[in-house]
Amino acid sequence: MESVSGFPTIKGFKSGSNKTIELAQDEMSAEYLSQKLGIAFTPIDSGINSEQRVETTSEKRKPLPTQPKNHGIGEISYRNAQILSDAKLSFDFALKQGIFMSIGSLGDERATHFSEWIALLHQSLPLSWNIHDLIYDILVDMDEVVKDENNLLRLVNKHKEKGKVGTLPKWSISCSHGMDGDGYTCGLWELFHVMTVGLSERMLLGHEIDSDFSTSRAADVLRNYVASFFGCSECQKQFLSMYDSCSFDRCSRLTNDIPFDVSPLEHWRELPLWLWEVHNDVNVRLMKEKAKRDGRTVSHMDEIAVQWPSREECGLCWRDDSSWDSVTVYSFLRHSYWPGATMDASQFGRKISAVYHFDDDDSKQISGFISLEYIPFILLLVGSIFTVVIRARDFKQKGMHKKLDL
Repeated sequence: MESVSGFPTIKGFKSGSNKTIELAQDEMSAEYLSQKLGIAFTPIDSGINSEQRVETTSEKRKPLPTQPKNHGIGEISYRNAQILSDAKLSFDFALKQGIFMSIGSLGDERATHFSEWIALLHQSLPLSWNIHDLIYDILVDMDEVVKDENNLLRLVNKHKEKGKVGTLPKWSISCSHGMDGDGYTCGLWELFHVMTVGLSERMLLGHEIDSDFSTSRAADVLRNYVASFFGCSECQKQFLSMYDSCSFDRCSRLTNDIPFDVSPLEHWRELPLWLWEVHNDVNVRLMKEKAKRDGRTVSHMDEIAVQWPSREECGLCWRDDSSWDSVTVYSFLRHSYWPGATMDASQFGRKISAVYHFDDDDSKQISGFISLEYIPFILLLVGSIFTVVIRARDFKQKGMHKKLDL
């Protein structure tokens, strides 16, 4: 029997083979297992044909054909892993195909936009992601990277050989809709969402106390990345027009400092909520454009149908008047885009309120919160401090400091 080196190590076998295949823990999606182990999954007929489906470049995330109708912890974990996988794949693709559009250096402005984008990802993406080594190397070697595409590709390929980047061969079915080669824009949107949620989470937990990024500056960096590196010119034009006109009250909601009358939680959650509103607006606009081409009139219910999350995915995200509950929506975004933040989606709202102690009135939000998955880390920190105090006391009682003075 083959010994297992390191802990934990997950290995699998292809059917009829006794050769082990080591599996990456953070890549446990259906597509990954299918590719590594040769497992075939039979999709369930969703009852929607390609003529009925609304085509959007933002690709509103739909439930996967293989997912059960009842939402549970396993399903949320599965979707979370897929989202993160799609985001990483688009990050890898963008580095190889979307940064250098011509031979030579990036030029001062585009070099600045790229450098700031990588710095933002460095401070916002999940610490568990195995692409942080690549991001760090790009930051360290940025002066050379922006001079020549080959310098960037050298780093990307170096980490690809180590299995750090692009471990999945293609985007998930929910991003690509089963079309080979599709899914890049969807995965890029996922990366944007992960970035906004991640920056909020890490700031609220004090992981980036010395960070230069505010909600306003992070949004500016995202805007400049789209302006310099987004391949779809029409999408780029629409996004920049929306951004520069302060749509969705961006200029008031996203600021460089936390207003005195707003809690840190309220302040930082505005960034992911703003991007989520932008994304839903893109979905509605693209649906209307398609309806116009088809000669079809768009109803209010049509507009609601293309927005995410649906009532089925998060019933408590919606109020009775079809408006959104921003507190619940933020928690849903967090549980969709942040690793380890899993919860039974069928109980969204009740459990969230229990964990975060939210009131109906946003002005009454408490400024701090402790998520359940961080309790072990807090206990570990308290234990470490207790150990240091005890050792310091013993050190003093035994007079060891006097011996050292001699």
